[in-house]
Amino acid sequence: MNEHTQRRQQQPHEECAPDRWAGDMEFPPVPRNEPPAALIRLRFADAAALDRAGAVFDGAWRDPETLTLQIAGDAGVETLRGVLAVLDAVALTPESLTVHTNELDDVFAAFTGLL
Repeated sequence: MNEHTQRRQQQPHEECAPDRWAGDMEFPPVPRNEPPAALIRLRFADAAALDRAGAVFDGAWRDPETLTLQIAGDAGVETLRGVLAVLDAVALTPESLTVHTNELDDVFAAFTGLL
C-alpha cells in the first residue's frame, strides 16, 4: 500500500485541495523511443473540463479535437486508483476512461520512428 492510499484510508472524509492530490501522484516521464506500458485515456464533455484535467495531470497529452487526455503510465490498479482519486479531488468526471496497452505496432513505431 502506498503513502497516498494509507493517508486516504486514515482520513477518508477530509476535504481535499486539488493541488494536494495532484502533488501526491507521480507519473514518471516515458523515455524517448520507449513506449509507455499503457496509456490511460480520459474523454471529457467539453474543452473547459479537458483544460482543468490537463492542468492537474502534468505531462499528460491533450487532444482538443477529441476532448481526450492521455496519461502515460502502467495498467496497474494502484495507478488507476490514483488517477480516479485525483479526478475526484478536483471534482472532474470524464465521459469515459479507457486503458490502452502496447501492441506490436506501438513497439515497432517507438523503436523505428515509423508508422
